[in-house]
Amino acid sequence: MIEQLRGEDPAQLGPFWLVGRLGAGGMGQVYLGRTPDGRLAAVKAVHGDLCGDPTFRERFAREIDTASRLRAPWTVPIVAADPHAPRPWLATEYVPGPSLEEYVAHAGPLPAATVGVLAGRMAEALAAVHALGIAHRDLKPSNLLLAPDGPRLVDFGIAHAAGATKLTATGMVVGTPAFMSPEQANGLDGGPASDVFSLASTLVFGCTGKGPFGVTGNPVAMLYRITDAEPELAGLPEWLREEFVPCLAKDPEERPSSRDLAARFAPRTDVPGGWPPPGLPAAPPAGMPVVQPPGATAIPLAGLPTTALPGAPTTPPPSGAMTPPGSVVPLPGAFLTPRPGARVTNRPLAKRPAAWVGLASAVALLVLAVVFWPSGPAAVAAGPPRPAAVAGAPAPVPGLVSRRLTTVSVGSPAKEWTEQVLVGKGGAKAYLRTRDGVYVLDTASNTVTVKIDIDGTSSGMALSSDGQRLGVVTLSNFLTVIDTAAERPVGTFPLAGGPGLSTPFQGGSVFNVTNQLALSSDGRVAYVVNTASGAVALVDTASGAVTGAVPVGPKPFGIAVTPDGRRLLVGVVENDLRAVAVVDTAGRTKLGTVMLEPPPVPNPDYTPRPPNRGPETIVVAPDGGRAYISKGDFDGTLDLVDVNAVRKLGAHRVQTRLEGLAFSPSGRYLYGVPKYGKERRLVVVDTANGFVVERVDVGLEPSGCAVSPDGRRAYVAGPGAGADRSDDPGAVAVVDISQRN
Repeated sequence: MIEQLRGEDPAQLGPFWLVGRLGAGGMGQVYLGRTPDGRLAAVKAVHGDLCGDPTFRERFAREIDTASRLRAPWTVPIVAADPHAPRPWLATEYVPGPSLEEYVAHAGPLPAATVGVLAGRMAEALAAVHALGIAHRDLKPSNLLLAPDGPRLVDFGIAHAAGATKLTATGMVVGTPAFMSPEQANGLDGGPASDVFSLASTLVFGCTGKGPFGVTGNPVAMLYRITDAEPELAGLPEWLREEFVPCLAKDPEERPSSRDLAARFAPRTDVPGGWPPPGLPAAPPAGMPVVQPPGATAIPLAGLPTTALPGAPTTPPPSGAMTPPGSVVPLPGAFLTPRPGARVTNRPLAKRPAAWVGLASAVALLVLAVVFWPSGPAAVAAGPPRPAAVAGAPAPVPGLVSRRLTTVSVGSPAKEWTEQVLVGKGGAKAYLRTRDGVYVLDTASNTVTVKIDIDGTSSGMALSSDGQRLGVVTLSNFLTVIDTAAERPVGTFPLAGGPGLSTPFQGGSVFNVTNQLALSSDGRVAYVVNTASGAVALVDTASGAVTGAVPVGPKPFGIAVTPDGRRLLVGVVENDLRAVAVVDTAGRTKLGTVMLEPPPVPNPDYTPRPPNRGPETIVVAPDGGRAYISKGDFDGTLDLVDVNAVRKLGAHRVQTRLEGLAFSPSGRYLYGVPKYGKERRLVVVDTANGFVVERVDVGLEPSGCAVSPDGRRAYVAGPGAGADRSDDPGAVAVVDISQRN
């Protein structure tokens, strides 16, 4: 729910037109803002009585600098800020979901399985934040947002960076009483161990509806309980109690680190039914505002205009049929259905308990996204009818559109698990690469019909867009070219010597990589990345002759070709930053380089390590005009590039590191699998807004995926059902995605 703007509210802050109120914090008001291109953000403007305080402005700028360094999973990054504006402001990505505080107030405590997921994700976020030398210092239920694709840790308003100037007065208490650590209650600085204590207190609240030290309106009494009383954990399941007891130790030295806590809860993050919480859908409903559509341009942290942007309207957007000031404007389905038996309070969700003392410094990255979505049978019934069940297939999961139909074992005699899968042009065949060869899957019967032997251990595979040629590279630096019609090799050629290969491949340079090879649309030319020479070699697939090379930049790695064969995209490292080079294949020239990340914020306490190679995973949309690049970041950033204009359009953060990307035929959905097989899921991203709309259980640890040309099936490669990949035969999961496409 979003309140209508009031008369005293500004119409615009920086490039953001303000369209509603999200909530208020101790330092300012939070608005829902929209850029002229439709991108949404949570925009916080500081209170007017603080604008004239130069000390506050200095602190505000310093906190923005601290928060801008955050590149951690399950956090909400700053997208824009102007601490020097007449009314200082900052903007973060908009997260469409309630806070833990709001959820519990409206629907009751979370199930234990959901708390396990929440604990693992938030511990992972803290571990990354602490590794940057930053402590949150105010972790509480209102600072944990529950989004459909996972939780988010927000509000680094009183975060403290190691080595930074102390921003609070000596002896001042910083934090929120009910969720403070004992050291904070005694007026000391809160560090990483303090965050662990506060996280445990917050999770106890999420599971029971109250903190571990009860409820009291007297802040002094609460601080006494935190420092001297034992926590009340009677309402917790035994396994959660065992995890939280050491986290709530009075002595910070006795608490586990955030990294240890993340490791302990990691197995709990993939429990079936653990996420999303009851009452929240697995995906944003139709009609939700667009977060970042293709074509949106990333907004830099510096140099933002404070007046209207070119092309922006000169008056505020029309309000339409607005309700009276102070009332709420419901978005589509803006209600959350309470669970049967849930303890529901009558406290208004827009009101929050005020912090007690000590919020004397800070900027709050407070994203109060109080939007509740529909749930229950009505939401499920709205979907299209499902196809008939396949014998032996898992039962449909309510609320999901896609489902696994079957798993086919490759039956590799060498017990090599399937590393990569590609689907032929007509969709009748799929090609499954294991290290000992390529297996051909008949997609009509879901049976393996042929094995094509490869001389050496394969490490990458590519298919020409006409479907006539399949190329396979090996660790021994050979290229094998396969005639797909005859289902046999037509040549095996050494990858050594010649242009672009003058520096021989070193052991491991093509190790376990699925996309260091691409084929021209007609299959006559193989494009092979040579990481050592910084070039792409052009190899004639009929003779094996190296006919040329194109220098692309340092440390090239991943490669992809557009469907028409006119452009190559190669992941490189430029000025110690990850980028993608775009090559014109006809002219054999590099058209330009697209930088995928900004230079790091200077910090004397932290020097980032330069990447050792360019981005690995690149996929081009069916229309050939845009491409997505996964750099393997912890927050799952997918960078969107305009191939023809050779520029970056924007980025989506999906909170899962994806590889093996594949587009649906329409280009609307992007499919990928979690890197390193951490989740046994096929992840579906809606490219219209960057939402993860599904995580489909595939029953194996995935290493790659492909989509059929008609968009009805997805194929996910990986090992079979064994516990250990080393002795497990390869397999492919067949997923019905027909209702999605």
